[in-house]
Amino acid sequence: QSVFQSARLEPLRERLWNSIHASCPNAIRNGDPARSLANTLNVSFPGADGESLLMGLDLEGVCVSSGSACMVGSIQPSHVLLAMGVEPSTALATVRFSMGHGTSEADIDRAAAAVHNAQLFESLERNFRNSVEVFIAALEEKDRYTRGHSERVAEFAESTARALSLPDDACDLIYQSGRLHDIGKLGIPEQILLKPGGFTPDEWAVMKTHTIIGERLCSGLKSFRQT
Repeated sequence: QSVFQSARLEPLRERLWNSIHASCPNAIRNGDPARSLANTLNVSFPGADGESLLMGLDLEGVCVSSGSACMVGSIQPSHVLLAMGVEPSTALATVRFSMGHGTSEADIDRAAAAVHNAQLFESLERNFRNSVEVFIAALEEKDRYTRGHSERVAEFAESTARALSLPDDACDLIYQSGRLHDIGKLGIPEQILLKPGGFTPDEWAVMKTHTIIGERLCSGLKSFRQT
């Protein structure tokens, strides 16, 4: 039975690898194909963010893992890959695909397409994080009060989320949201934003619109469009 399954799964494994390598030429296959388990494919994507890749694949309905089989749930790089000489950053950008009794060619082709889409998602995530950094820098340049305040709010919000045992991706999103919670102040006139002393009722009404402006600015960031 096991010999039959290996003979059936090995071509599927190779089909998946060939499709991944065709869409991502810089992908690295870990392990000797001749000595690998027929149902397992371990692939590194140098330069990518492993968590974003996993998130992208999950959104596509493909369940995969990072790290080695004995370290499921760990956010640390696989000790096996590190022992093989793989750079820690590359080890963190590694995905392990496992196939089983019910895996078909259609499943393999769907997984390969999902990898391609996940890479696009990861690229968007990277651009999103870059956009966050630009927004934060612009806000801190405009408003000295905000300098350091947004980071403290973000760290407190993330700590609260982790204390509530929320998933890692939710905790990261909450952290990024905390950093951007005052971003709407970019749209507030400086004579109001930087005014010493209190606000008049009209000025306070303008100041309160920074939440609406912030929502408008962040609505174009796809990472914040979560239900």
